[in-house]
Amino acid sequence: MMLSIKQLKIAIFTASCLGYTILMWHPQSLMAQEQTEAPFCEGNPPTGRVKCNYPNGDNFA
Repeated sequence: MMLSIKQLKIAIFTASCLGYTILMWHPQSLMAQEQTEAPFCEGNPPTGRVKCNYPNGDNFA
């Protein structure tokens, strides 16, 4: 029982290290970083009613 827990702990640690290493070598760009222009937003932020139009055609309310 203790041996299997120790093996599981080592496997999780190894997988975590491998995943971290892969992320550092090949970072993913974030959606906000891909936008070349800021969105055009109109509305009233205190009430929560805001509509934003992005240059690529996406619209969010």
